[in-house]
Amino acid sequence: TARNLFLKCFMDNFMHNYIEFCGVRTVKNPFDLIIIQEIINRLRPDNIIETGGGFGGSAAFYSIIMNSLGLTGYVITTELAKYDLGPMTKVRSEARNLLYVSGGMSVNYGVRKTISDMCAGKNNLVLLDSCHEKPYLLLEMELYSEFVPVGGYMIVEDTCLSGHTAYGKYEKDWEGP
Repeated sequence: TARNLFLKCFMDNFMHNYIEFCGVRTVKNPFDLIIIQEIINRLRPDNIIETGGGFGGSAAFYSIIMNSLGLTGYVITTELAKYDLGPMTKVRSEARNLLYVSGGMSVNYGVRKTISDMCAGKNNLVLLDSCHEKPYLLLEMELYSEFVPVGGYMIVEDTCLSGHTAYGKYEKDWEGP
Protein backbone atom coordinates (compact mmCIF):
# COMPACT_ATOMS: atom_id res chain seq x y z
CA THR A 1 0.00 0.00 0.00
CA ALA A 2 1.00 3.64 -0.30
CA ARG A 3 1.22 3.88 3.50
CA ASN A 4 3.71 1.03 3.70
CA LEU A 5 5.78 2.48 0.87
CA PHE A 6 5.89 5.85 2.60
CA LEU A 7 6.94 4.28 5.92
CA LYS A 8 9.57 2.17 4.18
CA CYS A 9 11.05 5.24 2.51
CA PHE A 10 10.76 7.30 5.70
CA MET A 11 12.44 4.68 7.92
CA ASP A 12 15.03 3.39 5.44
CA ASN A 13 16.28 6.93 4.83
CA PHE A 14 16.15 7.96 8.50
CA MET A 15 13.95 10.92 7.56
CA HIS A 16 12.85 11.35 11.18
CA ASN A 17 16.37 12.69 11.85
CA TYR A 18 15.66 15.67 9.59
CA ILE A 19 12.31 16.78 11.01
CA GLU A 20 12.52 20.06 12.94
CA PHE A 21 10.13 22.41 14.65
CA CYS A 22 11.29 26.06 14.51
CA GLY A 23 14.84 24.86 13.87
CA VAL A 24 14.88 22.33 16.75
CA ARG A 25 15.13 18.63 15.93
CA THR A 26 12.04 16.57 16.78
CA VAL A 27 13.19 13.13 15.55
CA LYS A 28 9.51 12.39 14.87
CA ASN A 29 7.26 11.39 12.04
CA PRO A 30 5.46 14.65 11.15
CA PHE A 31 2.15 12.80 10.84
CA ASP A 32 2.51 11.70 14.48
CA LEU A 33 2.96 15.34 15.51
CA ILE A 34 -0.23 16.34 13.71
CA ILE A 35 -2.27 13.55 15.29
CA ILE A 36 -0.87 14.32 18.75
CA GLN A 37 -1.78 18.01 18.45
CA GLU A 38 -5.34 16.92 17.58
CA ILE A 39 -5.39 14.75 20.72
CA ILE A 40 -4.08 17.67 22.81
CA ASN A 41 -6.89 19.84 21.45
CA ARG A 42 -9.55 17.22 22.28
CA LEU A 43 -8.13 16.03 25.62
CA ARG A 44 -7.03 19.45 26.97
CA PRO A 45 -4.49 17.86 29.33
CA ASP A 46 -3.23 19.50 32.50
CA ASN A 47 0.27 18.24 31.61
CA ILE A 48 2.05 16.32 28.88
CA ILE A 49 4.68 13.79 29.92
CA GLU A 50 7.08 12.77 27.16
CA THR A 51 9.82 10.19 27.64
CA GLY A 52 12.72 10.23 25.20
CA GLY A 53 12.43 13.91 24.36
CA GLY A 54 15.79 13.98 22.58
CA PHE A 55 16.72 17.44 21.37
CA GLY A 56 13.51 19.06 22.61
CA GLY A 57 11.78 19.89 19.33
CA SER A 58 8.69 17.80 19.96
CA ALA A 59 8.36 19.12 23.53
CA ALA A 60 8.61 22.69 22.22
CA PHE A 61 5.91 21.86 19.65
CA TYR A 62 3.59 20.43 22.34
CA SER A 63 4.31 23.39 24.63
CA ILE A 64 3.40 25.94 21.98
CA ILE A 65 0.24 23.98 21.11
CA MET A 66 -0.76 23.99 24.80
CA ASN A 67 -0.05 27.73 25.09
CA SER A 68 -2.06 28.51 21.95
CA LEU A 69 -5.02 26.58 23.41
CA GLY A 70 -4.81 28.53 26.66
CA LEU A 71 -3.72 25.47 28.65
CA THR A 72 -1.60 26.34 31.67
CA GLY A 73 0.06 23.00 32.49
CA TYR A 74 3.54 21.76 31.73
CA VAL A 75 5.26 19.69 29.11
CA ILE A 76 7.69 17.51 31.01
CA THR A 77 10.14 15.70 28.76
CA THR A 78 12.77 13.21 29.86
CA GLU A 79 16.00 12.22 28.17
CA LEU A 80 18.84 9.95 29.23
CA ALA A 81 21.49 11.90 27.34
CA LYS A 82 22.27 15.54 27.90
CA TYR A 83 21.94 17.03 24.43
CA ASP A 84 23.01 20.50 23.44
CA LEU A 85 19.79 22.44 23.86
CA GLY A 86 21.21 25.60 22.32
CA PRO A 87 18.72 25.51 19.43
CA MET A 88 15.92 25.59 22.03
CA THR A 89 16.71 29.27 22.64
CA LYS A 90 14.93 29.97 19.35
CA VAL A 91 11.60 28.87 20.83
CA ARG A 92 12.18 29.13 24.60
CA SER A 93 10.17 32.33 25.04
CA GLU A 94 7.18 30.69 23.38
CA ALA A 95 7.69 27.28 25.04
CA ARG A 96 7.59 28.78 28.52
CA ASN A 97 5.88 25.82 30.20
CA LEU A 98 8.57 23.29 29.28
CA LEU A 99 10.52 21.24 31.82
CA TYR A 100 13.43 19.18 30.48
CA VAL A 101 14.51 16.37 32.85
CA SER A 102 17.79 14.79 31.73
CA GLY A 103 20.51 12.55 33.05
CA GLY A 104 18.45 9.52 34.00
CA MET A 105 16.42 6.78 32.39
CA SER A 106 12.68 7.41 32.31
CA VAL A 107 12.12 4.48 34.71
CA ASN A 108 14.62 5.96 37.22
CA TYR A 109 12.98 6.75 40.58
CA GLY A 110 14.32 10.32 40.66
CA VAL A 111 12.94 11.11 37.20
CA ARG A 112 9.54 9.62 38.07
CA LYS A 113 9.47 11.45 41.43
CA THR A 114 9.97 14.79 39.69
CA ILE A 115 7.09 13.94 37.36
CA SER A 116 4.89 12.60 40.16
CA ASP A 117 5.33 15.77 42.20
CA MET A 118 3.90 17.77 39.29
CA CYS A 119 1.43 15.36 37.75
CA ALA A 120 -0.14 13.10 40.37
CA GLY A 121 -3.93 13.11 40.19
CA LYS A 122 -4.08 15.33 37.11
CA ASN A 123 -5.34 14.93 33.56
CA ASN A 124 -2.04 14.01 31.89
CA LEU A 125 -1.22 12.93 28.36
CA VAL A 126 1.66 10.41 28.40
CA LEU A 127 3.89 9.93 25.33
CA LEU A 128 6.43 7.09 25.51
CA ASP A 129 9.32 7.42 23.07
CA SER A 130 12.49 6.54 24.97
CA CYS A 131 13.74 2.97 24.59
CA HIS A 132 11.90 0.88 22.02
CA GLU A 133 12.88 -2.53 23.33
CA LYS A 134 9.94 -4.59 24.54
CA PRO A 135 11.02 -5.34 28.16
CA TYR A 136 11.90 -1.69 28.85
CA LEU A 137 8.76 -0.40 27.18
CA LEU A 138 6.54 -2.76 29.18
CA LEU A 139 8.13 -1.52 32.41
CA GLU A 140 7.78 2.08 31.28
CA MET A 141 4.10 1.52 30.45
CA GLU A 142 3.49 -0.02 33.87
CA LEU A 143 5.27 2.76 35.76
CA TYR A 144 3.77 5.66 33.80
CA SER A 145 0.22 4.27 33.79
CA GLU A 146 -0.31 5.89 37.20
CA PHE A 147 -0.24 9.28 35.46
CA VAL A 148 -3.01 8.43 32.97
CA PRO A 149 -6.53 9.12 34.22
CA VAL A 150 -9.56 7.09 33.21
CA GLY A 151 -10.42 8.24 29.69
CA GLY A 152 -6.90 9.58 29.19
CA TYR A 153 -4.20 8.60 26.72
CA MET A 154 -0.85 6.86 26.84
CA ILE A 155 0.70 6.88 23.39
CA VAL A 156 3.53 4.50 22.55
CA GLU A 157 5.48 6.03 19.69
CA ASP A 158 7.34 4.24 16.90
CA THR A 159 4.98 1.28 16.84
CA CYS A 160 5.67 1.12 13.11
CA LEU A 161 8.99 -0.50 14.01
CA SER A 162 9.75 -4.22 14.38
CA GLY A 163 8.18 -5.27 11.11
CA HIS A 164 4.64 -4.11 11.69
CA THR A 165 4.61 -1.64 8.85
CA ALA A 166 8.21 -0.60 8.37
CA TYR A 167 10.95 -2.49 6.62
CA GLY A 168 14.70 -2.47 6.58
CA LYS A 169 16.77 -2.94 9.70
CA TYR A 170 13.71 -3.31 11.93
CA GLU A 171 11.98 -5.97 9.89
CA LYS A 172 13.09 -9.16 11.64
CA ASP A 173 16.03 -8.59 13.91
CA TRP A 174 14.53 -6.39 16.59
CA GLU A 175 11.71 -7.03 19.04
CA GLY A 176 10.14 -3.68 19.66
CA PRO A 177 6.79 -2.53 20.99
